[in-house]
Amino acid sequence: MGVSPRDSRFSAKGALAMSALPEWIDAHAHWAQAFPQGADEAALAKQLAGLRAQGMSVSIQAGVDEADWKRQLELAARDPDWFRPVLGLHPWWVKEHSESDCSTALDELERVLELHQARVAGVGELGLDFSRTGKSSKALQLAVFERQLELASRFAKPLVLHLVHAHERSLEILTRHAAGRPLKGIVHAFSGSIETARQYLALGLKLSVGPGLSEPGRFLSLKKALPQLRPEDWVLESDWAGEKFFRAAQAASGLTGRPVAEIARQTTENLQQTGLLG
Repeated sequence: MGVSPRDSRFSAKGALAMSALPEWIDAHAHWAQAFPQGADEAALAKQLAGLRAQGMSVSIQAGVDEADWKRQLELAARDPDWFRPVLGLHPWWVKEHSESDCSTALDELERVLELHQARVAGVGELGLDFSRTGKSSKALQLAVFERQLELASRFAKPLVLHLVHAHERSLEILTRHAAGRPLKGIVHAFSGSIETARQYLALGLKLSVGPGLSEPGRFLSLKKALPQLRPEDWVLESDWAGEKFFRAAQAASGLTGRPVAEIARQTTENLQQTGLLG
């Protein structure tokens, strides 16, 4: 059952209407990329105000590189209730850098995590992406992934994972890393099958889904899997700075037959279980 035309919680454009607003949390966003150092402050303030007006209250970030970490921490210092920093080396960044570059960046990541332990919500976006070629080898991606997992374990931080065309190897590494204990965190932008989903869930992770749900003719495996998942298995993300989040929420409601307010409540509860909210 989808959202009916009479459901006043959504406008014609898919944004939540002002009446009976549920509270939402964006599980994965890139505000430091959308609004880097020197960005238009008025545009940033307008974006924040617009999302808050639609019921969003918290945005969990995702790290890319050192400049991104610095900007995340700046934003979080200004608005700690909204911005929850997550620091790490994105697999795309790793693919474009040398082993020496990665080693230096990992040392800096360790230093920043040590310095800002109380402020950092998690480690990521870390993982493996074998979908594109780059300057680095798969071996370097694997080494950087392992080192970041070690840092997450050392600082007791949940994971924000980017895993693309590498599920078999990722599951092998995560299973070894878990050592029989549940992992905390999310698999960002999950788009795999129900069988793959259940393997990540068995490790204790939540699946984060987002804008792909509202794209016609795409992400068919995800759209088939989502109705088969339990409500407690997944969370919602924008993967940028809130754009398309509410269209994804509406699409999730249509696919699962659950009211949007119920999805808001459940996904917030699910995120609390990941450790990313502290």
